[in-house]
Amino acid sequence: MNLRTASLALSSAAALIAQAPGPPFESATIRQSLDQDARAGYFSAPGKFALNNQTLADCARMAYEVDVVRAANAPKWIDTQRFDIQVDGARFSDEREMKAMLRSLLENRFKLGLHRESKMVPGYALSAAKSGLKIKGVEAGPGNINARPGSIRGERASMENLAQSLAVILGKPVIDKTALAGVFTFTLDWVPRVVQPGALTTEDEDSEDRSVLPDPPGGPTLFLALEQQLGLKLESRKVRREILVIDRAERP
Repeated sequence: MNLRTASLALSSAAALIAQAPGPPFESATIRQSLDQDARAGYFSAPGKFALNNQTLADCARMAYEVDVVRAANAPKWIDTQRFDIQVDGARFSDEREMKAMLRSLLENRFKLGLHRESKMVPGYALSAAKSGLKIKGVEAGPGNINARPGSIRGERASMENLAQSLAVILGKPVIDKTALAGVFTFTLDWVPRVVQPGALTTEDEDSEDRSVLPDPPGGPTLFLALEQQLGLKLESRKVRREILVIDRAERP
């Protein structure tokens, strides 16, 4: 093979790679959420999955399994406008293939421009509490998890799914250190803490209780509810995280 032939062969191979189709599905619908205050969550079942009332940043966080930030020149609606996404006739055998399909869909429909960075950031580790686990594994099947301030509902959800939902609630990365395989059905309820304007100080920045008013009567904090209701705990720590930066995006 001469140099010209080799060059043509490499060019053809690169073209085939570039044109390789994403994971197959029959239809995918993306609509702006009608109720921006509705519960956010996702649902998956054989042949289909859906994300409800999620921002583009939330969708990307799930699809790429990394923290997501918006570059300074990227549109602000990435963090605020919410969408309902439904995919039908999808062929995937596990969550890994489903997330690959979601990545392909987001990149195609939102015209994403992305790059990755790695750095140490404040976050949390989710692990089993000394009091013992208070939920039991259930048989695998169609699952979903829904989260809103004060409440997380999981049906056949993994600990990784729970960690991702906690990260959204807390606004910080949460890594799963439970070593618990399988899926669980659970309910987690707590009383959201109220931010007190002007209460934050430099000394308070690493405190779990920073800039918050005392707990309202009648309910636990998220940290206490995790241990009392699920037998899990969150510990503050610096974690090395791969960050996905959204440089540009278009509304679908």
